[in-house]
Amino acid sequence: MRDLPGNYGLIQVSWQPAPPRVTRGRLHIEVPDSLGRQAPCGFGRTKRDFIGWYRPDDSTDTQWHRILESRDPARPGVVVRGTSIRVGQQECVMDGAGDNLEITAVADHGFWGYWVQDMGIAALMDTVSHRVLPTAAGFFCALRESQ
Repeated sequence: MRDLPGNYGLIQVSWQPAPPRVTRGRLHIEVPDSLGRQAPCGFGRTKRDFIGWYRPDDSTDTQWHRILESRDPARPGVVVRGTSIRVGQQECVMDGAGDNLEITAVADHGFWGYWVQDMGIAALMDTVSHRVLPTAAGFFCALRESQ
């Protein structure tokens, strides 16, 4: 995992809810400085192995994209802890939303695994049946870009 820093093309495919959806973007991962390796979280601190940012291929300029693309070491758009990657608002934020990616395999050309969307305290509801829809989830691959 120490060779993880770099630039990647990230592809996420949802397997739920139907129909499947494919999203793409650019993922950047870097080593934080010594002050950035731990961040305030509630009454304590949380460890961060790597930080970074994510730029979706969807070029819409929204507040959500600004969160994902944040290069602020105090509030990065991406945090890596062990084999887990959080893309979006960090978990220490009350009602933080994002995607949680779990790495299951690593190779020289990239890494891959599965992901689950975290909606914070929100839930999606079908307006016809009034049933709560399942949380988006699927698999991903991150392909290392040439230097």
